[in-house]
Amino acid sequence: MAFDLALTHPEPFAGLVALSTYIVDRERITRELREANAQLHILQCNGTFDPMVPVASGQSARAFVEGLGHEVSWHEYPIKHEVSAPELQRIGAFLTEALA
Repeated sequence: MAFDLALTHPEPFAGLVALSTYIVDRERITRELREANAQLHILQCNGTFDPMVPVASGQSARAFVEGLGHEVSWHEYPIKHEVSAPELQRIGAFLTEALA
């Protein structure tokens, strides 16, 4: 859902934090891709033990988004479908930079 909204939204976002997510409809995103977010800063994180969104699904989403020309800052954490303290620290740093 995060990638879907950010990549097809007609107005620019400061950044995208994509946590344990995947892409449902690649054809729709490709068809409705907007120039407004062509330079979108993207942080993507996934737990290596996530039973809801396997790390391979997150990696596949990253590859797709990179194939569209986006740079993705990818990070894996030894967690399930949750958020860890180190991940929160990385998100905080990302948001501080993206919103500066």
